[in-house]
Amino acid sequence: MLARRFRWVVAASVLLVAAVGGGLLVHLATRPAPGESGLEVRAYWEPFAESRGKFADTWDELRTLKPAHATKTYPAEDFQDVLPKEGAAVGDVWELDGERLLPFLKQFHTGATLKLHHDFVAAPGAFACLRARDDRHDEVVFRLHAEIVLSDKSFYTPAQFAGRVLFDRTTRQVKYFRCHLPPRNTNVDVNRFTPPKEEGGPPMLMADIGYAPRMELVGGDEALAAGFKGKEAIQPQEAERKLARRFYKFSEINWQPWDEAVAESARTGKPLHVVALFGALDDESC
Repeated sequence: MLARRFRWVVAASVLLVAAVGGGLLVHLATRPAPGESGLEVRAYWEPFAESRGKFADTWDELRTLKPAHATKTYPAEDFQDVLPKEGAAVGDVWELDGERLLPFLKQFHTGATLKLHHDFVAAPGAFACLRARDDRHDEVVFRLHAEIVLSDKSFYTPAQFAGRVLFDRTTRQVKYFRCHLPPRNTNVDVNRFTPPKEEGGPPMLMADIGYAPRMELVGGDEALAAGFKGKEAIQPQEAERKLARRFYKFSEINWQPWDEAVAESARTGKPLHVVALFGALDDESC
């Protein structure tokens, strides 16, 4: 845990667009499009493939994880907070109401919560960014930090939930939604209470970090989403950096790989500041 310190599913909506000050502002007025009742979202949640502390070998619940609801249809009003209330230009970032997003995560598990048990070193919250738009579509990406309290009151903490929503202004529909755990080799932190070492003592909270191959909510036109580029856009990596900066001040540092940093130090004569990690720095896993 020392590394930490160094450190939606959607439905029809109406988008109103106006040019202001040389930039485009996107406003949302939610109501279903004619004939649309909502968007069906499919949930996938695969068990741990591995874990460093071997919790995946001995903890039955980690080996049998599955969504509470394999499919669920959400009405338009559930998603009005995905877009900015005051409008935004491409590249802008705004805060989301996490409580409005929590019902989506409960499609995975009824124990989903926005309160992170390691609150003294956590970076909770939810933020979104208008990444791209063209003459017809607007793409919003978002990042959400949350965790799941499992049946035995233990904690399953994904590194982050990354999302993407694609809106069609012409048909007045939400065309695509995805919210997922990025599939990195260590992307979930788990903490479990175990019996005390001594009789009468307090239970111990033991930690492990592991890999969940797939944890995803997805619905809508995947082919459209795959082909969308946008006439006005920032790169996905830049949107990711913008969102990360809202969670972690240190993400503004120009981090470099070891070989590059050594070469830069030799060239400039500046000393190195080295941080060694066994996990990621800029997420909620260890």
